[in-house]
Amino acid sequence: MHILLERAERGVVRATWLEAGGAGDSERAETIAADDLAAFVRSEEAAADR
Repeated sequence: MHILLERAERGVVRATWLEAGGAGDSERAETIAADDLAAFVRSEEAAADR
């Protein structure tokens, strides 16, 4: 998975998730608060450490 981040406005980012799959690539984009993105990254890192 790759995540492309673009600043939308102060404290807000536009995140585009790109995933390569067997049947093709998928893309999902949303605008989220930077703090929420940071929390997501921390949870993913914690899960990877388990």
